[in-house]
Amino acid sequence: MQYGALNVGGIGNAPGRKNIFKNISASEEEIAIFKYLAEKGVDITLLTVPGEKSKAFSDLASKL
Repeated sequence: MQYGALNVGGIGNAPGRKNIFKNISASEEEIAIFKYLAEKGVDITLLTVPGEKSKAFSDLASKL
């Protein structure tokens, strides 16, 4: 199965996770998976709530 896009949101903070955008947190493993998917051409966006402006994961990847 192939995906062209992935919307990430609603992942709160917890031990072993770091904040990557507003109230969205991810583990090192999840960040590695996001980077892998992005390298494969998947358009990953981070969105905290519907109606707010999303942020492209590619804009943040080099800082993570």
